[in-house]
Amino acid sequence: MSRTGLALFIVQTESSVTSTTIVSITNDLGGFQGSSWVFTAYLLTYGGFPIIISRLSDIFGRKQALLACLLIFIVFSGACGASQSILQLIMFRWIKGIGASGITAIATLYGFELRPPDKWASYGAIISFTITISLAVAPIIGAAFAQIGQWRWAFLMNVPIGVTTIIILLFAMPNRLVLEPAAAPPLRDSAGTTLKRYHSLFRLDFLGVFTLLGASVFITAALQQAAKGESWESAQVLAPLILAPIFLLAFLLWQWRVTSQDKGINPILSWNLLTNRIFLSVMANSWLAGAIMTVTIIQIPQRFVLVNGLSPMAAGVRLLPFTTVMASSSVLASIITSKAKIPVVNVLIFAGLLMIAGTVGLSQTPVSPAIWGPQYGFQILAGVGVGIFNVMVILLPPYIVERQYLAVANGAMIQMRILGGALALAITTSAASPSLRHNLLKVLSPQEAATFLDRTETIAILSPTKQAAVREINGKYYDLQMNVMIGFAVASVFFSVLQWQKKPIILKG
Repeated sequence: MSRTGLALFIVQTESSVTSTTIVSITNDLGGFQGSSWVFTAYLLTYGGFPIIISRLSDIFGRKQALLACLLIFIVFSGACGASQSILQLIMFRWIKGIGASGITAIATLYGFELRPPDKWASYGAIISFTITISLAVAPIIGAAFAQIGQWRWAFLMNVPIGVTTIIILLFAMPNRLVLEPAAAPPLRDSAGTTLKRYHSLFRLDFLGVFTLLGASVFITAALQQAAKGESWESAQVLAPLILAPIFLLAFLLWQWRVTSQDKGINPILSWNLLTNRIFLSVMANSWLAGAIMTVTIIQIPQRFVLVNGLSPMAAGVRLLPFTTVMASSSVLASIITSKAKIPVVNVLIFAGLLMIAGTVGLSQTPVSPAIWGPQYGFQILAGVGVGIFNVMVILLPPYIVERQYLAVANGAMIQMRILGGALALAITTSAASPSLRHNLLKVLSPQEAATFLDRTETIAILSPTKQAAVREINGKYYDLQMNVMIGFAVASVFFSVLQWQKKPIILKG
């Protein structure tokens, strides 16, 4: 784990470092109203490629694929830091997410191939702790750079760290692990001729990747356009909204076809997995936990800045109850569940109830500028629930799928967690943004409202009465977003119950 931990750490910090820098970024580059794309663009590709890159690492080797993904991540970290417009930043983040997806998938899978089954629980705890602690410190790192007017270094810092990581992995990581598919003897054709490794590329399910990513991009684009104020009947919203289910149906039909009719292609998700009740329920839980985690990490610091008038640093520090508890609970949950032999389904139901309590409490946060103390308790409740879910979905794949599907199942869990965050941001902003604009126009002129939605720092030039009204309106905006998350938390309990079986899953170790 120490060999890949640093790579995993910098990728995960990228997921949340912008939560405390986004206001500074948009104050410099403009475009606050469309700022959710800064997060979503990264999350879409970050969540769209883990499975296919896992497959590529089966062909070319874990080390080779990991180093290539690190190089992509480093180059486009530098490009993000050099961005001169919000559009450039969004596009560079989009490409950077591809590298990040491979790093996360391979770094997570690496330990399962390196360790015996009785060590999986402790390994899962280390992975989950690495992920959550990086998510915890990233907002503070971002806030520190924003505080001194150097938001670009939130991205540029990845360059020296990434280069160091590549050097370490070049010498410390073996070229092949015994259990990785690339270490197996090369394939031969019917005549017994050895085939080159690139021949295996023809077995990759590129159409599956295209249709699944297309469905995610279209639904997200439709919701983002609605969030920007486009009518639901407009072509910008309606067209992608229609295309999304078409692409999803095409994905499912294609997976069925390549599984049932041997086409010489390895499906992204075998139909055997797509008809596995336990696997689908765990994937749904991964999606839902990722949604709550991402929205909470991004929303809470923004709320402290725009509603309570705090600095980015102060806002980042006040997110720590959620992030630190999320990190520690993931470790404790893995140890307690495995040592006490508690059925995993019971643990997931308990965690879902905690997420419900946390999101309900956070949705009741007062909209006044004064900081409401009880919200920290609700952060803790939600953080414990999310932390438990994060570690359980990492640990469950080896228990619910056959060995041949482990790489795909592992990639699918990562993919669903990240895509959950991307889509949840689109859902919450599309649900709450129309109300935000409508209420702002009640107290601001159209020009003042447009200026605020482009650069939120302009709140400082408003009269005290208008400032107070704008802060209250933003408070209601964030409460409405958290109300949506209550539904996600309730759904997590439903999908946990669906995992019940006569012989419950008990973690080893």
